[in-house]
Amino acid sequence: ISQKNNVIISLGGGTIVNKDNVSFITQNGKLIYLRVEPEIIYTRIKKKTDRPLFKQFVLAENNKDEFIKKISSMLNEREKYYNQADLVFDVDNSPIGLTVDRLAKLVNRIIHEKNKN
Repeated sequence: ISQKNNVIISLGGGTIVNKDNVSFITQNGKLIYLRVEPEIIYTRIKKKTDRPLFKQFVLAENNKDEFIKKISSMLNEREKYYNQADLVFDVDNSPIGLTVDRLAKLVNRIIHEKNKN
């Protein structure tokens, strides 16, 4: 992947905690943090059993507050790493198409600026 140009790679939330990963990413590209509120994350993953860190909450059901508390705690622990990103993009509850369009414009701007240099 590192041999290709202008690609987008979606990383898991914990990838950024490893300093070697951060170093590699920042040397070879731009790091964009998609910041999402815990409640929105909850809505997106509340039924997904393929997320090991949250599987216990999905299987237990009826524990929305505890689930959101766990998400918030994890985000708070990782915030210092996430804020190292070249760009922080706030994702709200807008329709996904609108969010993708806004993000695509920013990514195109970053690629255009990179190719100018």
